[in-house]
Amino acid sequence: MDYSKYLSASSSNRRPSGFSEMEKHLTDPLPSAVWLVSGMPNPQLFPFCDAAINLSDGSVLEISKEVMATGLQYGPTPGYVPLIEQLKEMTLRTHNPPRWTESDLLVTVGCQDGLAKAVEMLLDPGDCVVVQEPCYPDVLCILAPLKLKYVIVTADERGMCPVALKKGLEEARLSGGPVPKVLYLVPTACNPTGITIDEARRRNIWHRLRVHPHHP
Repeated sequence: MDYSKYLSASSSNRRPSGFSEMEKHLTDPLPSAVWLVSGMPNPQLFPFCDAAINLSDGSVLEISKEVMATGLQYGPTPGYVPLIEQLKEMTLRTHNPPRWTESDLLVTVGCQDGLAKAVEMLLDPGDCVVVQEPCYPDVLCILAPLKLKYVIVTADERGMCPVALKKGLEEARLSGGPVPKVLYLVPTACNPTGITIDEARRRNIWHRLRVHPHHP
């Protein structure tokens, strides 16, 4: 599927650097390797050699010199390759999402970092976004600089209300403003409500989005 129509103007203009493309082939570098193209430092100069972490159950997590050197070294932009492969396998085994072999993932430093990347990738200034009320305040801080239009949808004890979502989307359509482009929703352990949306409600929300005639 071609997702290019969903990208923001700035994201559509991005191109990978030649160095990044070359670095994709460096999937399993030796700790002693010196990658001159991107200025990879000599691992012998790293301040940490190895580590042993005591866990609350009494076990010890040991990080060898080789793993430590690789972890401290520059690597591919999406993240540490062995970790990405493990996450892909875990996602396939646990969730088995459709067309997973055609999908990919990257590692971020936290949820807000991932959200900021997604916002930059998808939204242009003045676009319209759907949010639940109440909404995590830091999300609104990330969205605020783009001066977006909002469709605010109320929630009940089961999470976002599909009827309110339908009404909000219809009002946005009739207003003549921008078409809602992104829905921000945390279906599991939502912050700040703590609600996990059940499967029936999730399917209902998805149905409201799919049948809305002006949803991109």
